[in-house]
Amino acid sequence: MKTTLLTVALALGTAATGAAQIEGSFDRSLTVSGPVDLDVVTDSGGITVTPGSSGSVHVHAILKAQHGWFDSGDVERHIREIERNPPIEQNGNQIRIGYVHSRELLKNISMRLEIQTPSETKLRARADSGGIRVEGIQGPADCHTDSGGIDVRNVDSEVHAAADSGGIHIENVKGATYARVDSGGIEANDIAGPIDAE
Repeated sequence: MKTTLLTVALALGTAATGAAQIEGSFDRSLTVSGPVDLDVVTDSGGITVTPGSSGSVHVHAILKAQHGWFDSGDVERHIREIERNPPIEQNGNQIRIGYVHSRELLKNISMRLEIQTPSETKLRARADSGGIRVEGIQGPADCHTDSGGIDVRNVDSEVHAAADSGGIHIENVKGATYARVDSGGIEANDIAGPIDAE
């Protein structure tokens, strides 16, 4: 009996490890001309936006399976589907990233988005679970995360940042700054415009 239980436990552990090791990724480069209107969302994994070349937006996504050994087959199938059909929409200089056709597609999957965009970019970023880091864009930048920190630096216009759980750090902003946090601190340095923090 003990041997049987040990065998089952080892099997479950192996399956869980296998699920945790399921990974994927996708890369896309989008041609733009002029200021970019960028809208980014992820359920889990985090978002990073940094300046890149003036004529393109480059998206690199890292997909990883999370807990749930029992549905690892579905998770891997969903990761491969996302790799084949990345959730990226472009209409001229308006770009939407992370908007999947079904929330079930991202069940037990984290999708970390690393984006390089022209400095002339207006940003809206949303993460359910994961941090948001933004640096070196013209803005404005509007960031919200349910669970995770927000770090915004070197933005040439106003910043809106809200975190339900997690700290906010804002530095070197030339416009107004609005910051809200339910659980966690707010740090703001070198803000040229008015600050409204709570």
